[in-house]
Amino acid sequence: MKKNIKCLAFLLITAGLFSQTLNPKDVKNTPIKKFEVKSSSSTASTIVTSAPVTTSKADSSSFPPLPAGQKRIDINVIQEEYYECPKCKRQYGKAGKCLLHSIVLVKKTRSFTFKCKLCGYISEKEGKCPSCKDNPVLKKFQVTYQDIGCSEVSSEPGKCPKCKQDLKRIINVEIKK
Repeated sequence: MKKNIKCLAFLLITAGLFSQTLNPKDVKNTPIKKFEVKSSSSTASTIVTSAPVTTSKADSSSFPPLPAGQKRIDINVIQEEYYECPKCKRQYGKAGKCLLHSIVLVKKTRSFTFKCKLCGYISEKEGKCPSCKDNPVLKKFQVTYQDIGCSEVSSEPGKCPKCKQDLKRIINVEIKK
């Protein structure tokens, strides 16, 4: 009798662990599994069912929402929109006219990330480097995408419009605040 209870407990634990390790994409297509466990002391059979754990879409996205005017374009790379005066190159957060020259501002985009200068750790959030011993502050770096062959530069990943080669990500210019 004790041996049957131990086997039943083992099966329940195994079924519980298996249902939690399913890929969220497979959850919709996975049927409910049924196990029949027969006890030697009684003639009645017990049916144990285990249903997969469903996850909501809010749990599957591990990235927090970004402020207005920003979007993720690559791993740990954020692109932001800003407005610039064509004459003095001052940057503004909203559309309008330059305060000094009364010229209509031009809409531009800039890609950036936060990088540790010592080890090269890259993050999309400000803070301190988790991998270095002294935890230095992560610096804001400009991210560009460049084709090695024809030197075409873009602020977004993808393929070169001229030669159709993959653009290489370059992070080497620090943005001073």
